[in-house]
Amino acid sequence: YPRMAHFYEGASVKTGLSFKSLIFQKLFYEENMQLFCITRSRDNLFAENSGSIMWAVCKSVRLKGGYTLSWGRYPFGNHIQMWPTFDIVFGSKVK
Repeated sequence: YPRMAHFYEGASVKTGLSFKSLIFQKLFYEENMQLFCITRSRDNLFAENSGSIMWAVCKSVRLKGGYTLSWGRYPFGNHIQMWPTFDIVFGSKVK
């Protein structure tokens, strides 16, 4: 809903912070925060926070697991939700 809301009414303004840190040799931690503002009079503010741990299996393959927590003002009221995430990343070197 937050990422598609500008197709229905208003424009989206998105801002965020992201950082990644090395825990040890092939294990990384990544944290992201995003804020979505929709230019309309109501149901216009959404926030997401996600954290993950990445293991560099080899030079260009990583396994990534973590969480995503979202909050938003929806037509039915404020809503908060958390779900697990898992990803296999191919093709980009670890930096």
